[in-house]
Amino acid sequence: MRTSRARQPHGCLVAFGMKDKGTPNRFSEMTTEEAHLWCDAIGRIILAFGAFEFTTIRWIHRLKIERTDDEYLTAKLGGRISAIVKNIDSFPPNPVFAEARELFVEAKRHTTLRNKIAHNPMAFIAVDQRRTCGILDVRDLKGPGGRRVELLDPEEVVSASERIKHITTRLQLLLAECPT
Repeated sequence: MRTSRARQPHGCLVAFGMKDKGTPNRFSEMTTEEAHLWCDAIGRIILAFGAFEFTTIRWIHRLKIERTDDEYLTAKLGGRISAIVKNIDSFPPNPVFAEARELFVEAKRHTTLRNKIAHNPMAFIAVDQRRTCGILDVRDLKGPGGRRVELLDPEEVVSASERIKHITTRLQLLLAECPT
């Protein structure tokens, strides 16, 4: 079932016993097809962001951003992106820098999705009498009241992965044209 995040149905959380205290996490009930979809989606985004992370290191070296290499190798991705964008903004206007800046800003928006995948559990919900699975953002569980959740869809993850691959490829090409 392919649905966008905006149209995705809300469901009743059953994975963590939120509906009834005795309900176990149904992860072991994932079908082979569901497992393949998620393995492919998660693998793609991890590989895409791995290549992107390496590209950020290359841009930092090219821009000669003042910090030790070790600091950037251990810095969080968002911090590296912010440092690159700030450094690009310090140069005179240039089409290469303008495009690179846009791409880095867009990639930073995608890190939210990557972080949801890396730091949140798989969950199973009942939607219209059907069980479905996805990655739950545990922040949706905060506060009092009912627990209505939205799940990430594997196609959404694959789509973001493809965009990050494109951004990475373009940034690598722009690096060769970089005027520094």
